[in-house]
Amino acid sequence: MLEIAGIAGMILFFQGPAKLFGLVGAYSYGLYLIHQPYVIWLGLRIREVPIWIFLLICIPTLAVLSAWGMLLEKATNALVNKLASLRKPTHS
Repeated sequence: MLEIAGIAGMILFFQGPAKLFGLVGAYSYGLYLIHQPYVIWLGLRIREVPIWIFLLICIPTLAVLSAWGMLLEKATNALVNKLASLRKPTHS
């Protein structure tokens, strides 16, 4: 908890990262559901690489998985909202 509070305190000073963390946080559950199979698959393949190559692989992978998770969650929310609006009875 202290790490999270410390990071949150540091982010307050930088508006760009604060907005990015807020955006990722808004979609964190979708990201959690999406990332696990991909991360396990990738982790098994890069287990033996040096740490600097690991970081070069992980940082772009996290960015791509975040974007993919956000896209899927937005599409799912749009579909659910559309289906929910079709089920609502119209009042006259």
